[in-house]
Amino acid sequence: MALPQKPCHICDKPAAKYNCPKCGISYCTLGCYRDPRHQGCTESFYKHQVEEAVQAQRVDEDTKKEMQQIVQQYEDQIDQDQMKAAALSEGSDDMSSVNSDNEEISLAERLQGIDLSGNMDANTLSTVWKCLSQTEQNDFIHLVNGQDVEPLVTPWHPWWIAPSALIIMPQDSSEASPIPAVLDIDFNNKYMSTDSITSVNWGSLTRKEQASFEQLLLQLNEHADVAPASKKVVGKTISEFAGREVTSWKSTDYLYKKEPCPLPSQARGLFTCTEDGEVRIAARGYNKFFNINEVPKTNWSWIDDNTHGPYEMTVKEDGCLILASGLDGGNTLLVTSKHAIVVPHAQMGRQWMEQHLSKSGKTVVEFATFLYERNATAVFELCDDAFEEHILEYPERTRGLYLHGINRNSVELDTWPSTEVAKVAEYFGFNVVKRFEFNSALEGRELADSVRKDEMLEGRIIEGFVMRCKLNGTDEPYMFKIKYDIPYLMFREWRVVTDCILSKKSYRTSYPMTKNYAAWVKQQVRTNPADFTSFRNQKGHFVVRKRFFEFYKQYGASEEEFYDQISQISGGTKVLLMPVASIGCGKTTISVALSRLFGFGHIQSDNTIGKKNARGLFQEAVLDEFGGTTFVIADRSNHIAYQRKSLTSAIQTELVNCQIVALCWAHDKSKMQSILDKNVERVIARGEAHQVFTPNSSPEFRRIMNGHIRAFAPLDLESESDKLINEVIELDSLADSAENLQVAVEALCKMFPDTLKLPSESEVNEALEYALAFEPEVQVVVDSKADKK
Repeated sequence: MALPQKPCHICDKPAAKYNCPKCGISYCTLGCYRDPRHQGCTESFYKHQVEEAVQAQRVDEDTKKEMQQIVQQYEDQIDQDQMKAAALSEGSDDMSSVNSDNEEISLAERLQGIDLSGNMDANTLSTVWKCLSQTEQNDFIHLVNGQDVEPLVTPWHPWWIAPSALIIMPQDSSEASPIPAVLDIDFNNKYMSTDSITSVNWGSLTRKEQASFEQLLLQLNEHADVAPASKKVVGKTISEFAGREVTSWKSTDYLYKKEPCPLPSQARGLFTCTEDGEVRIAARGYNKFFNINEVPKTNWSWIDDNTHGPYEMTVKEDGCLILASGLDGGNTLLVTSKHAIVVPHAQMGRQWMEQHLSKSGKTVVEFATFLYERNATAVFELCDDAFEEHILEYPERTRGLYLHGINRNSVELDTWPSTEVAKVAEYFGFNVVKRFEFNSALEGRELADSVRKDEMLEGRIIEGFVMRCKLNGTDEPYMFKIKYDIPYLMFREWRVVTDCILSKKSYRTSYPMTKNYAAWVKQQVRTNPADFTSFRNQKGHFVVRKRFFEFYKQYGASEEEFYDQISQISGGTKVLLMPVASIGCGKTTISVALSRLFGFGHIQSDNTIGKKNARGLFQEAVLDEFGGTTFVIADRSNHIAYQRKSLTSAIQTELVNCQIVALCWAHDKSKMQSILDKNVERVIARGEAHQVFTPNSSPEFRRIMNGHIRAFAPLDLESESDKLINEVIELDSLADSAENLQVAVEALCKMFPDTLKLPSESEVNEALEYALAFEPEVQVVVDSKADKK
């Protein structure tokens, strides 16, 4: 198949075969290369080469003769061009009148108008043959008869590899130079072909771009110098790298969403450094882009109305961002994470980069030079489960660096087409990101919806897609992402939930399956804590997730069976005993006696009063106590509805099948004064044998007890606060502790006959005596306002 012809940037004919080594434009003939519009390159190039040749060599007779021959050949060529132009202007059709030394040029002109693309028929071949001079026809016949072509081809030795010893010779500025000044010609060709790797070629910043960067630098420094630090929206971190300082600029993340964005730059990942006395952008990531429907400008309707194609969709790999760029003229490769250089992620990124380059037969300097010459930053995703587990699993053969973008080191985002990025990835041996291209956003959306429905792409679970397109009217690049709820975001929620469980923090769930996962993980953490030791180092998530799926596959057919099995993991059903009482009812006496009789766990809330987050600490202590026993008493008044709801919800969240039994001291309204008087009597009798509430430490204890009893909220198992309570054991607030203890013991043994054995009368009496003599070890000093819980 014939290669497509590029247009000549001088004459616009579709026959360009060459590229200017200086500016990169395409041209078709030597005449176009020497066109006056291109003198800025040709004359400066000739001048530089002649001066360099003269200055680099010692002057001897052979050198003089060689230089004279070069000059003579150049002058002869000019004469030939003038003769040819005169002949053409006179309408001469005699092709043989053109000197044979200029046959390549004249042949191109003779073949103009003839379609040389595709397969040529006999008539076309005949026409071409007639355009050849007799000499050209004879040469062609000799070639096809087997003559060696090497003598006919002039060897080409690139001027940039020849050895030289340059001597700088100042030019006398007083003399008029025959070489015209270099012209600043804009050929309006942003992506100019310079080599076989890619058709994209960027150079240094334009004056306008440089001015824009200098303005950005001023703004960044102004924002970074704001005091106090809490008001800063831009952070500045300076690191040492390869003998220089490299500055990382990090902006406050939530401000990217504001419209208009108040930040100096929307780039996420921006590094600057000084080279040759000038500050430049050393590396640049993408502008912050958002998930579909995350902001108004990522709604599909907005995208349809304000963007145009091509719409490039690339798979969003699940790893950490790595940036790479060239410094020192391409001799140094800078590798960073999103915001730092001297961090494990950047170091691992560099190791993988060296490994990829080595396998492809390339060097670090080659890659650094490639990026430096194009003033570009390569953007990678580092996916290496051996280093750090993210959300999706990468088998060993798929690990490494995925090159998904190349950005110009400029203030405004300018990013390469995905097809060109893929060429670079293949050339340098990096992992290639799977990509698609569509003419409309709708086509891309249909693919994304199809993958969402299947929950995978070609048999592989993916995080989602990144979409690249152009803004209408400006052709500025526009990017957004499509992330999948299931399974990706659900798996991410599981990871967060696991970390919260290990850190004993609260969490929220968005997916129904997360509830099942959390219940299973909690039991695993209690029964197999060693399996979670590597979670702090971002390891072990995949193993735990696989084990959950194995468990769910076996027992997840019904929710009842699932939770029954979870209960078995933790040693069977747990039981929470929750007193519902007022101050002085005797709840601690009964709790201590039951613990003495049956070995129940016993946690007193009075031990946490006065501490920060006392309620949370109390609940954590109760849950921890379940690690070593089946029954735990949560010794707190729990006389207010929200206290009961808070405790029962926390327990049920952690221990899904936990049975909750309320030890409720009845508080009939008609007996409130009698109950208050009895409670005051008991508090006076116990004296100072309490952590917090004693007559001496709380002189206004009667008033406090009165308020406490009047705030008492009776149990209502149909209410939102009490619906998690399974059983209630009613006790008498006016009865003594011996009577209430006997009622509680008999009721519990009846409820749990397989677990609890009815004790003898002597055992009950011994437990009661122990409880009445009980004195707490913890003493908490608080004021009279402390007992609001």
